[in-house]
Amino acid sequence: MVARPQPLTVSDEHADSDQKNADHADPAHAGGLHHVELCVADLDAAVDFWGWLLTELDYETKNEWTNGRSWVRGPTYVVVKVAGDSDSPFQRESPGLDHLAFHAASREQVDELTAGVRRRDDASLLYEDRHPYAGGYYALYCESPDGIVVEVVGPDA
Repeated sequence: MVARPQPLTVSDEHADSDQKNADHADPAHAGGLHHVELCVADLDAAVDFWGWLLTELDYETKNEWTNGRSWVRGPTYVVVKVAGDSDSPFQRESPGLDHLAFHAASREQVDELTAGVRRRDDASLLYEDRHPYAGGYYALYCESPDGIVVEVVGPDA
């Protein structure tokens, strides 16, 4: 039997917004990703990792509140917030999210991010023996502090 989802609640990020400041869809970006919300066990560790990565990918800080942060780039934003159940760690191969993939501006950016991941204590490079062609194309695969797999895909040569 499939468990019923819990009723949707408005996160702290949206609780104080009014209609004129709401994050409405832009028809020019129909079909594109609007936002992603990631639940994490350790907000400080997650903000350190995601803030670094997203800033490197030209995202800017959008909002900060007690239990979360968000970053925006164009019409898309990423939210990191404290998980309601931090006793259940992220399981990539369980039903749900497998990984997040971002476009890189260049192969050089993939290389710079790879070097940054290697310097970090809170992230790990995945598939190092096949890097940077683990997926059959030029990309970085790494894991966040909460075990969320991130892919940054470089352009064709």
